[in-house]
Amino acid sequence: MIGYCVPYQFLKDNGQALGGSESSSSYLLAYLGAMNTAGRILTGWLSDRPWANVLYINNISLVTSGLLTALVPAITVFQGLIGYACLYGFLISAFISVRTILIVQVLGLDRLTSAFGFMLLFQAFAYIGAPPAFGAMYDKFKNFHLIFVLGGLSVLISGILCFPLAILSKWENRKSCQLDEDDAPCENNPDQSLL
Repeated sequence: MIGYCVPYQFLKDNGQALGGSESSSSYLLAYLGAMNTAGRILTGWLSDRPWANVLYINNISLVTSGLLTALVPAITVFQGLIGYACLYGFLISAFISVRTILIVQVLGLDRLTSAFGFMLLFQAFAYIGAPPAFGAMYDKFKNFHLIFVLGGLSVLISGILCFPLAILSKWENRKSCQLDEDDAPCENNPDQSLL
């Protein structure tokens, strides 16, 4: 999630580089935030549907957000950045909205607090280290292209790496149930998966 901060940190400056005024470039973050709010509401409603797969909602959110961010260098007009800000804000909102549900589905309710704490710890490393690193990269190359490509690829890869979680969770549940067979009936249903 190293690239999560890139749009928040560089979108305004990139807008000015594409000819937008300082005030109109500042609105890019407002568009992103407004669409993020709408996306969180819709994701919350969607993830509450019995047919919805929260893992796939999360993964598709990360993959599409990462791909969009990596393609920002192809945008050559300011209006394109407005579209990007709206799409990115809407799509990345699912990652934030479903992470608690996803932790419970993958690890169980009894591990939620410790797993959430570890997740926040590792996200903190990314959120603390990435902005200065990307800032130094901009100072060296005086170009936003590499920053958006690397940031987008990191989000894209994190989404791709999450796809096997359903299979791993199912395998872990079966393994856990086999160990519990001698003592007591298995509490986890090994056939209940994220798929």
